[in-house]
Amino acid sequence: MLGKLFRPRWQHQNAAQRLRAIHELSLDDPQSSHVLATLARGDSDSEVRAAAAGRLPDLKLLDHLISQDTSDTVRTAAAEQLHRLLAGLAEQSPALDNRLRLVQLTNNQDTLLYVARQSPDAACRLAATERLTDPAALLALALHGQDPAQRISAAERIQDATTLRQLVREGRDKRVQQSAREKLREHQQATQASEERQRTREAILAEITQHAGRQVDNLYGPRLAQLRQQWQQASEGADGDAQRQFNEQAARCEALLTAREQAQAEQARKATLRAEQQAAIDGLLALRDELTAEVFDSHLGSLRAAVAMQTRRWQAASEEHPADAPTQARYTEVLEGWQLLLAAADDLQTRQPALTELCAALQAGNADDTLLAQAQDWLAQWPADAPRPSLLVSLADQLTLAQPAPAPVREKREARRTPRSNEQEALDNLLGAVQRELRQRNLRHANRLWHKAEALLAEHPDSSRAARMEKLRPELDELRDWHAFAAEPKKEALCARMEALAGETMDAEEKATAIQALHDEWRSLMSSNQDIDQALWDRFKAASDTAYEPCREHFREQDTERAANLAQRTALCDQLDALLASQAQHPEQTDWPALFEIRRQAPQEFRQHQPVRFTDARGVSRRFSQLLSALDERLDQASTQHGEALERYCVQVEQLLEQNDLRAATEQARQLQQQWKQAGWVHPQRYRGLHKRFRKACDNLFGRQQAERDAQRQQQAQDKQALAAALEQFGTALPTLDNTALREQMQALEALPCPRREQHLLKQRDQLLQQARALLSAWPKRQRWQKLSERVASAPDSDTDNAAQRELAVALEVSADVESPADAREERMRWQLEKLPQAMKRANPDRLEECARLLEEADALLAAGLHPAIRGRLQQALARLAP
Repeated sequence: MLGKLFRPRWQHQNAAQRLRAIHELSLDDPQSSHVLATLARGDSDSEVRAAAAGRLPDLKLLDHLISQDTSDTVRTAAAEQLHRLLAGLAEQSPALDNRLRLVQLTNNQDTLLYVARQSPDAACRLAATERLTDPAALLALALHGQDPAQRISAAERIQDATTLRQLVREGRDKRVQQSAREKLREHQQATQASEERQRTREAILAEITQHAGRQVDNLYGPRLAQLRQQWQQASEGADGDAQRQFNEQAARCEALLTAREQAQAEQARKATLRAEQQAAIDGLLALRDELTAEVFDSHLGSLRAAVAMQTRRWQAASEEHPADAPTQARYTEVLEGWQLLLAAADDLQTRQPALTELCAALQAGNADDTLLAQAQDWLAQWPADAPRPSLLVSLADQLTLAQPAPAPVREKREARRTPRSNEQEALDNLLGAVQRELRQRNLRHANRLWHKAEALLAEHPDSSRAARMEKLRPELDELRDWHAFAAEPKKEALCARMEALAGETMDAEEKATAIQALHDEWRSLMSSNQDIDQALWDRFKAASDTAYEPCREHFREQDTERAANLAQRTALCDQLDALLASQAQHPEQTDWPALFEIRRQAPQEFRQHQPVRFTDARGVSRRFSQLLSALDERLDQASTQHGEALERYCVQVEQLLEQNDLRAATEQARQLQQQWKQAGWVHPQRYRGLHKRFRKACDNLFGRQQAERDAQRQQQAQDKQALAAALEQFGTALPTLDNTALREQMQALEALPCPRREQHLLKQRDQLLQQARALLSAWPKRQRWQKLSERVASAPDSDTDNAAQRELAVALEVSADVESPADAREERMRWQLEKLPQAMKRANPDRLEECARLLEEADALLAAGLHPAIRGRLQQALARLAP
């Protein structure tokens, strides 16, 4: 009951009393924070909790109340207290540094706005302003901020165009207005740029969609690359659908390009194989043309190998692509001719002895009709279109001499030809070519040759050749009529397409490409009627000029750009020329790495200045190539010169690997490393190999040194471990060792090596050895002491302690300088007085020897027995003298 009467007021049952207690609390009291926290967390009354939260200095608890308490009043009070604490307005607010850190961490816009408006600290207000994102709050601060820095910071963070315009209208601070105007201008520019990119993206999407449906030609790939580049420049801000649409259309274009490239590659492969097949046929024919009698006489094996090589060439090409029927038939014909010829040559080699005998018989005039017929048969078996071997030539000569001149069977009907003039021969050739082109249905070439023949015939009339031309005219007119029927509608359509193209609004590059494509189609059509063609051409050309007119300005700008790029390339060549001249004048001052970097970057910079007109840039390109060649020559000379030095260093460091003196070798290697650094520039491609070689040798050398050092460290560690163990063992056993064992272990301990850095082990060993030597020097005295101790210990026991025993005990205690028991002090005093004259005669007596003398004199007493107390006193005295 009394406890209830004396409880603190903040624990009172009445909420008003608790509320009063909260207001009376002093925050300087350490218990106040605990009381406030308890009431803010657990009081049943929301007003009490709100009042406690309004004075609470705990930021974490305030944040918890804001998010977890069920009462709006408590949450509001906690939020206000949190605002005041961060602003530095509440009692026990955190220090400025801590508040700045907390402001940097919070994203609560209400808290930040309160701090920005109410905090007395400019740094805190500015930090809160820089964290604000609400446009309305930023506008209010930009208009009514407490200091210029805050107003400018708020203005710079406003991104909304409407808010910026309001700030420009209502602002009174000129710097804030200027900042707002600049932001508004940047926003407008960004908006315009975004809208322009959107329009560009829409145009590119429409164009690439159209491009995906076009027929693939030589300009298809470059145009796709141009569209990709344009999209990349305009794709910023594009939504996913636009990007997906562009990717789909680009993929379609890529698929078409890939299909065309594959088709072209297949066509090229087939064309290559067809060319290879034709080359095999041409090779066989060329071998046939090069045949001589000497080939059959001496090189028949080589001829057979050459024919076999061309045959394999044909077979290899035909396996991948079968030849067409005419080519196959031609090859078969040529190959069969070679097979017959080689078979005849083989047969000739087989019958060579018989033919030799026949030639001899014919030469001797001993040939009858049978031999003559046989010789004629052998000559007939040899292919008529091939040159005869020397043996058959000799046989034919002998046969001609042996046969009588045959009577003519038929008269020669060869008419004597009248020599032709050059003009007649040229006209015959033209008419033959016209006839050949007409058979091949090639009107273009036939028309051109026909006009040449007409002009030549007009200059040099010839009735027979004019009649020949009239025979060819119907065939030419028929071919012209057919082409007129086929080509004229196409040319009219081309005129209509060109006229339609003139009215279309297109990109200049694309329109020029379209115009060029129409011109290519026009040129592909053959001319039939010159008058009609000329009229259509005039119409087509007029429409082409009209369509091309908008492109002229574009290409004029391109020409200006090309001229500027050409000037840049020329300036680059001038710079390189000046650089080479300067280097030639002062070669010792040349920065070779920088010169190499210039050589590496120059082609890239040269290519950057494009496009340029090819015809104008040829001279500059040739000059640039010459300058690069001069640079390469000087760089190669320097690289060769410096590379030779690096080669020598590599050889020298490799020779160091064979030296036994590793320390001297590593020292020389370090000197070579310094010389390597000063050797000069070497081309990176060569330098990498040399440096790898040099470094490998150095690594091997230093690796050997490191291995030797590691072995030394390992050995030193083992020596240290062995010495430490030996010292520990020796120190432990030292008191128990006899003379012989002590000497042996001392010698073993002295023989153990001690690492130079382990001075403490060396000192410890010296101390133990010194102790051991002291033990050795005291060994005789120790033996004597041990015998005395054993003599006292071996004496028999006695039940009585007589005066003699007590006197002996006192004598040994005086001699050993050991205190006597209290009951024996008078006896000790009497004994000392009795022995004083003798003691004065012996200066510094040996105590152990004195005790030995006393025990020897009392030998009979010891033999009679000792009382245990006396024995203990004697042993205690002797223990004092233990060496």
